[in-house]
Amino acid sequence: MTKSRPVIVLSPKIKNVARTTLLVVPLITTEPNPLHNFHMQVTLPGNIIPEGLSRKCWLKGDMVYALSLSRLDFYHFGRDKISGKRHYYTERFIGEDLYRIRKAVMHAVGIH
Repeated sequence: MTKSRPVIVLSPKIKNVARTTLLVVPLITTEPNPLHNFHMQVTLPGNIIPEGLSRKCWLKGDMVYALSLSRLDFYHFGRDKISGKRHYYTERFIGEDLYRIRKAVMHAVGIH
């Protein structure tokens, strides 16, 4: 994959550690053909989705990347009227959704 695309960050936050590299897995909008255990349809969490981002998409669990934090560009949807700071899309997957994402990636690397 060579174009810019949304990703899910797999790396957890670690207290008192400034990460420079993150593990990410890409999302696509078209259903993979054929479907495998490492593909998964996901619904992005949150009430507001930034323009250009599709709520329903597919996880490509076989394409895990280690990226520099400097290569990531967060989706934003406007600025605060008072401070002028951007509002970023930073919703998280939790519970069963997060478990299913990790399971799909584990299938891709042979840990299942």
